[in-house]
Amino acid sequence: EARAALGGRDFSLVVSEVDLDRAGAGLELRADIGKETGSWVFLSSSDSRDVARRAFELGVDDFLTKQVATEIVVAATR
Repeated sequence: EARAALGGRDFSLVVSEVDLDRAGAGLELRADIGKETGSWVFLSSSDSRDVARRAFELGVDDFLTKQVATEIVVAATR
């Protein structure tokens, strides 16, 4: 669903869960979409350093671990 929504469109910001319909699907989506879209912020219930490292290698702008305060999400998306 996310892939179809993002396909062929330009977005200035994408906020995505790391684990969409399965573990790591958000990371795969980011890798497939590439860097032509705007900023990316990932949310995750995982505090794995490996997952965060992989996200940053894929070019995300921020990686937030849930439970995160609304103010932090807002600051990350500016």
